[in-house]
Amino acid sequence: HDHSAKLIAAKKLPQPLAIRVPFYDEDEDPPARGSKGYKEYTVTITYTLSLDMQALKNYLTGDIQYRTYDIMPLLSAMNIILAAHPNRPGGGIMVGRNRFFFPSSERPVSLGGALEAFRGFYSSVRPSHNQLMVNVNGTNTNFIIFISY
Repeated sequence: HDHSAKLIAAKKLPQPLAIRVPFYDEDEDPPARGSKGYKEYTVTITYTLSLDMQALKNYLTGDIQYRTYDIMPLLSAMNIILAAHPNRPGGGIMVGRNRFFFPSSERPVSLGGALEAFRGFYSSVRPSHNQLMVNVNGTNTNFIIFISY
């Protein structure tokens, strides 16, 4: 998933699909169902489309029938899949779309005050002739240093 609106599944999920999710702040213990302060949200997952990888292959090989084919849903899905590993719990920190930063033994660069710069990478799937390419670039971003008093 993309932490927003898109969920990619290897097979079609049962429809309708509604999941009840209890909500509480991360520094709280989960309240008992029905107790004061208990909040629950319902997440509804709705099927929108199947992704046709053969159509993408036809587009990439220059098949004339596919020259106006919209490949963006397929590229979006591949970007979500590409981001799955660095997004896993205990992985890195995602900033924006497809930018990842990881704690390392290397000291961050001090930017003065309470700011420091971390190195990371940006990745995306791009179409090219007869193939897909993964674009990976180094990137930096600043973080505010947590200072406890």
